[in-house]
Amino acid sequence: MGEPLPLRALPHHLNGRLGNLLGLFRGVVCSGADTVHCTYKVPVTRDEADTSPRGLWHIAVLATAKDSDTTLDTKAAELSLPLADTASAPVTGCGDRIRQTMGASVEVQMWDALVKVAKDAYAAGLGEGSVPRPLIMPLVGGELVGMIWARPLKVGEDALTGIAQLSNIAAAARADEVVLTWETRDVATACELPIVSPAPCLNMVLATPDQHVLHRFPYTEQLLSRSPEGWASVAPDWLPSPAPQPGAELVPPIQAAVNYAFIPIELNHPDPFGVTVVLMEEDGYRVRLTEAFTR
Repeated sequence: MGEPLPLRALPHHLNGRLGNLLGLFRGVVCSGADTVHCTYKVPVTRDEADTSPRGLWHIAVLATAKDSDTTLDTKAAELSLPLADTASAPVTGCGDRIRQTMGASVEVQMWDALVKVAKDAYAAGLGEGSVPRPLIMPLVGGELVGMIWARPLKVGEDALTGIAQLSNIAAAARADEVVLTWETRDVATACELPIVSPAPCLNMVLATPDQHVLHRFPYTEQLLSRSPEGWASVAPDWLPSPAPQPGAELVPPIQAAVNYAFIPIELNHPDPFGVTVVLMEEDGYRVRLTEAFTR
């Protein structure tokens, strides 16, 4: 199998069911047994078409089975803008606006999709009485590599290390951007760190080798039910989000994951990425790769 993953030196102080990726589909019709073919419509208003960046768009689809297994196709369908009967002039300067808003070069539609994935996953987890583990989503040249959830974590040093080592697949893939998501109280409790407001809060950091921007999505918890064992099922009531924070201070394990995500892993193996995936899955990380990176 090759040599084991190197354990990177870490500072001493240092999953969930997903809904539809875009949430835009209407009237989905599926047929077939082993291979299922689905047709659907994506409603787009004239204003949306006129103000969207011109060129080829790829539609990403995330499918979830009844057993909660997932598969993601980032190029399930495509369309070109402007539409055939759209006479508006091309939009210019989109890249600058994206960088000002997101803090990196990830496309707006991809970012919106990733935010929805994260929110849906957390809502599903809370509804089942749990909080999904920290998640990393590496990107290479704007292509999503996949989704990797942290392994089961023990309170203390193990949680610090387990979260930081989410970076391994990003590093093995030589990602140029990563998105990490975590819940404030969950990570603070697991890592024995102070809880910083707002809490409860879903956090997403978009990072490149040179910069990062922290996005916060605070919420209140609405109690849905309570089991005889005392487990609470809750639903998030999303509150207004504060402005994105470029260069914001990150909790130590997340900062470590961001730092190490862009330091290539050197393995004496013909397929460093593939063996990294295998070893992380053996350690308990949940890995779901997109089709382009499945080997």
